Amino acid sequence: MKYYIRSGKLYAAGASDPAPCLCSIVSPFCASVKSVADREGRLLLKTSVSQEKAETYPQAKTYLMESPSGEVLARGKLLYADGENPQCLGRLPRVDRVTLRAGGRPYTLRMRNSQYYVLSSEESRAMEIVHNQSAGGWNVETTEEFPPGMVMGLFIFSRYLDKENEFVIV
Repeated sequence: MKYYIRSGKLYAAGASDPAPCLCSIVSPFCASVKSVADREGRLLLKTSVSQEKAETYPQAKTYLMESPSGEVLARGKLLYADGENPQCLGRLPRVDRVTLRAGGRPYTLRMRNSQYYVLSSEESRAMEIVHNQSAGGWNVETTEEFPPGMVMGLFIFSRYLDKENEFVIV
């Protein structure tokens, strides 16, 4: 299935023009907790980032996707990029992926670069999220059946992952 995301709204690609919005992010842009609602405004899920004090970075960070009733739909843990040394004193090591469980299956969301993300299962590529250079927004292509809310939740996970490597400016 092909989708596109513009201004925090998910649309089916190739549908009627203009395509109806399938779901949208209804939280403030800068908030770390995001809510996704369907086209009628009913809450589908919320995403958040939590940090456990007992563990060290990046294992301490957890990405959560929960239903309105609090059921965990997906839970992800950060991993360092291949070849990164957490003992490096000159700079922080880069993180480039999140291992997660969604729908009882294991997946890995990998950031190839800041404009290209791939969600893969053990068997195959499940989703690609690619920035649309010419029109803006993001193009999403799935090979597995994900509900629209889950597609948007995984997109939000990709945005969280991108922020992990931003420089802190004081």
